[in-house]
Amino acid sequence: MHRPVNIARLFVETLCIIAAVEMSIMLVLPLIAEGLGGTIEAIIDTTALTLIAGPLVLWRTFGAVRRAKVIAPSVSPSHLSTSTRGWSITVAAVTLIGLGLTALAVRATTRQNEHEARMHFDQLAERLVTEAKRRVTLPKYGLNGAKGVYAASESVGRNAFASYAASRNLKVEFPGMLGFGFVQRVMRADLPAFVAAERADDAPDFTVRTTGDAPDLYIIKFMEPREPNAAAWGYDIGSEPNRRAAAERAVRSGEPTITAPLTLVQDEKKQAGFLHFVPVYKNGTKPTTPQQREAALDGLVFAPILLAQTFQGIQGTLSDSLDLQIYEGLAPTADGLILSLDATATAQQSSAAQETVAAPLFRQSKNIKVGG
Repeated sequence: MHRPVNIARLFVETLCIIAAVEMSIMLVLPLIAEGLGGTIEAIIDTTALTLIAGPLVLWRTFGAVRRAKVIAPSVSPSHLSTSTRGWSITVAAVTLIGLGLTALAVRATTRQNEHEARMHFDQLAERLVTEAKRRVTLPKYGLNGAKGVYAASESVGRNAFASYAASRNLKVEFPGMLGFGFVQRVMRADLPAFVAAERADDAPDFTVRTTGDAPDLYIIKFMEPREPNAAAWGYDIGSEPNRRAAAERAVRSGEPTITAPLTLVQDEKKQAGFLHFVPVYKNGTKPTTPQQREAALDGLVFAPILLAQTFQGIQGTLSDSLDLQIYEGLAPTADGLILSLDATATAQQSSAAQETVAAPLFRQSKNIKVGG
C-alpha cells in the first residue's frame, strides 16, 4: 500500500519557492550590480533563480516522494540507485551550467561597467582640463582691456588706470585675480626723477623697494585696487629672478607671459600664485624683433593671481568624484606640486572617513602650456 503524492501541495510549495527566490533576487540585484543592461540582468536573474530555486524544488520533490512511499516492490535496488544517480547528475549539470552562466554574466558586467566608467571619467577629465586652462588664461582678456586703455591714449595717468580697474568685477570675471597693475621699466640712474614724478602725480607716499644693482628696474607704478595690494605698490619685480625672467620674456616676445609659481608680496597667507604679464609698446610703433620691442617698451600691464582662488569650486561644476592636482613642469613630481584639490576634502568628510577612501580608479595626466 502507498499514499498518493499530494500534487496540489507540491505545486503550491514549488510556486512559493520560486516566488520567494525571485523576489529576493529582484531586491538584491540592483544593490550589488547597479546599472546593468537588460540582457545581462536577465541572464543573472535566470542563473540565480536556477541555482537557488532548483535545488530547493528538487529537495521538496524528493520529500514528497518519501512521504508518499511510492516505491513499488517491483523496483529493484539497482534501478533505484540508477534513478538516484540520474537525478544527481541532472542537478550537478544544472548547477555547473548556472555557475558558468553566472561567471560569464559577471565578467561581461564587470567589463561593461569598467568601460562605461572609463568613458565617463575621460569625458569629465577632458572637461576639467578645458575648464582649468580657461581659468588660468582668463586674466589675459582683462589685461588686454587695460592694454587697450594705453592704445587709446597718448598718456595714461593714475586716475585713468584706476577707473579702468574699477570698471571690472574681479570676483565674477576673473576668479583668483587680485587686481590690475602696471610695471614700468626704469633705468637705475633715472630712479630719483621717476620717484619725484610719481609723488607729484597724486601719490605723495610713493616709494620704490628694490635690492641688487641691476642697471634697470621693473617697478610697479600702478596697482588697483590700492588698499588690498598696498604691499606690492612700488615693488621692483626686477629684483627677484622669477619675476624678472617672466617680465623680460614678455617684453622680448610680445606675448602674454606668466611667472613660475611664487608667493605674492600682498598675500599674507603665503599661498601659491603667479603674475600674468602683457607687454605694452609705445603708440605708433610696431616692433617685430626682441631688440625693437625692448626699445619701444612702454611698460607691462599685469595681474597677481592666487591659484587656490582661481580653481575654487572647479570640481563642483563637473563632479565631486574627481580629484585635481596641478604641477609645474612637464611631468608630475613631488617638488612640482603647487595645488591639490581633493574631492573627499570638499565633501567635508571626517578624517576617519577619509582614511578609508579607496585609491582612485582612474588617473590622467595632461600638459597645458600657458603664458610660456
